[in-house]
Amino acid sequence: MSTPEWIQRKIQNAKQQKLTELDISVSELSSYNDTRINKIPLEVFDLTELEILNLNWHQIQNLPQALNQLTKLKELHLFGLSKSLIF
Repeated sequence: MSTPEWIQRKIQNAKQQKLTELDISVSELSSYNDTRINKIPLEVFDLTELEILNLNWHQIQNLPQALNQLTKLKELHLFGLSKSLIF
């Protein structure tokens, strides 16, 4: 599954602006429901200033070791996952 364009744009914007927060969540009723992701896009791990990552309502199945690259990360939002996570 490739990363939806709207998520790619948000990641690119966060990288260009060196944002500390990235919200790529979807809501239960969102029009983006058919673009839920099941893994964290690799580009997210280049966002070294990231402190908050919101992945609510996606279908993330595991948390990769690369998450350790986000050394400033303080909050990881994963509300509404449809399955259990593998760490």
